[in-house]
Amino acid sequence: MLLIDLGNTRGKLVMVAKGQLLQPVYWDYDHDIAALFAKLNPSTICMASVAPLPIERRLMDAAVAAGIPLKRVATEPANFGVVNGYADYHQMGIDRWLALVAARQVTEQACVVVDAGTAVTIDAMNEAGSHVGGWIVPGLTLMRASLMQRSEKLNVAASQFKVGFGVTTSDAMSRGALHAVSGAVAQACSLLAKVSRVNPTVLLTGGDAEALAPALTGNVQIIPDLVFKGLHCYAEAI
Repeated sequence: MLLIDLGNTRGKLVMVAKGQLLQPVYWDYDHDIAALFAKLNPSTICMASVAPLPIERRLMDAAVAAGIPLKRVATEPANFGVVNGYADYHQMGIDRWLALVAARQVTEQACVVVDAGTAVTIDAMNEAGSHVGGWIVPGLTLMRASLMQRSEKLNVAASQFKVGFGVTTSDAMSRGALHAVSGAVAQACSLLAKVSRVNPTVLLTGGDAEALAPALTGNVQIIPDLVFKGLHCYAEAI
């Protein structure tokens, strides 16, 4: 079984063997997907996508040519114990939905799901599995880059995202971005705690998860493959 997450710029493919997620393989959209299918030789494909339609069509055509059954997953109003909080559930990105689905399998307690990538998505879910809403804010690198682009005086070498005050302009921007995002997560936890009456768990995923974690307090769990765990739920239900 092959799980595929098609992003805006490249695809991420994860094989499943004996119920376990293997190391990811990446598809550069300039390359031939048929060669990857031949190498991985999956029996079935379960796909989520935010990629342009021509990219999706290339992949689906290659799956048909190889005789591999393919299921495309879309955001739903409810499934796997999760109720979508959007008034129009179609507007929620599939990655956010899959992260919520996976989070419900990890814990049945109130939780805040954070996907720290180019943008940071922060979604709150109560103990009943109801998504109560969320935020989308610029990611760490994007936040820092936006400052650097606005002023020549701020166009300094980028420094690492670390906890604490910055004593150089570079550190002030990088650490400011880190604490801005961690502050948003803290606010989400505080708001959810008011309605759930318990301190929620933070489930953290995405490329900047390791950088963000030290700036967070409370029960924080890093789950690198959270989106794929949600996609795996759908794949097993095929």
